[in-house]
Amino acid sequence: MRRPSYDAVGDGNLLYAQSANTGGNSTGPKPYVASMESDGVIWTSLNDQTFDDGPYRMAFDPIRRTVCSANWNSGVWALR
Repeated sequence: MRRPSYDAVGDGNLLYAQSANTGGNSTGPKPYVASMESDGVIWTSLNDQTFDDGPYRMAFDPIRRTVCSANWNSGVWALR
């Protein structure tokens, strides 16, 4: 049985995450979510966009203020 895994990254203000699993998201297509780094408890959707599978790795580019996400079976995304 596959279980969802998560990768998260912070930009100094918000944490970003999405549920993921190798080869298919077992929790269904989900949007990226964000939470205040000082809180980490209340998560909200970034937008209505969904992905078949979530992040394998995430990184934050502090110069461009962009979250980069390499996703299982869903390509590479830049979140701003």
